Amino acid sequence: ETATEQTISSKYVNIFKESVLSFRLMNNVLMIKTIKGLASAVNSFIDKIGIEDIIGSVYGEDTVTLYFEDSDRSNCAGNAVSKLMYS
Repeated sequence: ETATEQTISSKYVNIFKESVLSFRLMNNVLMIKTIKGLASAVNSFIDKIGIEDIIGSVYGEDTVTLYFEDSDRSNCAGNAVSKLMYS
């Protein structure tokens, strides 16, 4: 990874951290609450980092909803989001 890629990556992570207000797991669903107007950016970032096993996603103005085949897969995704948020 070049210095430019690292800078861009850290910028995206910082934007993600500042945009996400909370997240919640419910069975096979991960819901992410964002600052109003930033759900699209958060959804794009999630696509970019390649969280595995997402079978679908829907976003509105301030919420991203990710769907998984089962709760084990959604828990893994929740752990990935948690690591990003609190690292």
